[in-house]
Order: sequence, then C-alpha cells, then structure tokens
Amino acid sequence: MADYYSQFWLKIEELLREEETDEVFRLVNEELSMPYIPMADEERLLLLAKSLRKEDVKRTPSLEECVLSVKKSSLESLAALDQLRKSNLRMLGGQIQEMFDADLHPLIGSLLIQLCIEQQLTETFVWVKDGQRMEFIPMYLPLPWESDGYIAAHQILREWLENDNPSLLKMCVDVLDGEAALALPMSFSDEEGMILAGSVLKFVYKALDDVNEWRKAVIKFKIEEPQLFEISGLPEFSTL
Repeated sequence: MADYYSQFWLKIEELLREEETDEVFRLVNEELSMPYIPMADEERLLLLAKSLRKEDVKRTPSLEECVLSVKKSSLESLAALDQLRKSNLRMLGGQIQEMFDADLHPLIGSLLIQLCIEQQLTETFVWVKDGQRMEFIPMYLPLPWESDGYIAAHQILREWLENDNPSLLKMCVDVLDGEAALALPMSFSDEEGMILAGSVLKFVYKALDDVNEWRKAVIKFKIEEPQLFEISGLPEFSTL
C-alpha cells in the first residue's frame, strides 16, 4: 500500500507541474471513493480536493477565452455566454463580429444576439444564418419575448389552454420561447401571432403523437391549418 501511494503522489506531482488539474481532480476523487485509504493519505487527498475546488471557483475565464469558446459552438459556449453577460460587450470591439463569422450554432448565435440587445449595442453586425445574410443593429431589435408576435401568440395560447390544460400550455410556451429566440435577428409581427400559436400547438401535439386531440383543437379554435409553418424546434449540437 505504501509503494502504491508513493507512486500515486509522484504521478499527482507530475500532473500538477504540467497543470493538468482536471486529471488530478479526477484521480483524487477516484481515490477518495476507495473503501480503504491510509489516514495520512486520506487527509492529503481531502486537502488537495478542497484546494482544487477553490481554484476552480476563483478562476474566471478572460474575455478572450470566452470569445474563443463561443466560436466553438459547443455546450461550453453556453457557459462562456453567461460570463460575457456579466461583461461590457462594448470592450470587445470587432470580436463580436468575429463570433458571428464563426459559423455559429443557431442557439449560440441567437443567445449572442440577445446579449447584444440587452446591452443596447449600436454597431451593425452581420450573421449568415442558414445561408441567408442578415444585417442588424441590436439596439433596434426587441428581445424575443418582447416582440408583438410573441406577445400575441402567448396570449392566444393562454386563452386556448390555461383553464383546461395548463400542463399543455407550459409545453407550448416552452416551444414558443425557443422559436422566438431562434428567429433572431428576425421577430414575429402581431399579425403572425395566431399563426405562430397554431404552429406551436401543432408541434406539441405532434411531439405527443396525439393526432386526435390536434384535430379537435383545429375545429375548436378555428385554426387555419394551411397557413401554419413548421416549428424548427431546438437544434442539437452536432460537434460534441
């Protein structure tokens, strides 16, 4: 056992010198899960684990690191965007456009636009989304849930479902939130509210594989089905 831990600590020291802290943390936690650990080694392991946790909490990625992470368009980008939300985006200058130029995942791109809207940026940005070039100034864009079409669709869905099926209403609102966000930098007009509400309801019933209830809803709510459009749904990350 003594020889085992001698080798273990030599490996840990080497990993620390190489700044492989994630691997050290993994090995330490793995070791702490063992049924028996010599007391002196256990105390050392606990102290190291505590120290690594503190370092992880204290370390805040730089703006440059956040920008690079956003460009990767992976789940890590979500944490980077959350960090950027706490920063002054005006300090990034052309780096914001660089992020839009990085073939962003639709969700990452829409969340980045939301941050720019929240901070009322006045620069003109360009994002090529699904092959379409979109030019926009964030300051003049509504947030997804503030657009006229979203507000109208939300109200219509409440009128349809709030009393009889609140759980279905919640599912519809979740889909509506996602669709409005993914539409950025475009937004829905008040006239599109009814169509948007019907499209969302159809999407949810289709996801529930409940064609009969959808048919009843078309009649009950006088939904013009030919006018409805396909809801995209939240696209998956293909780069993970």
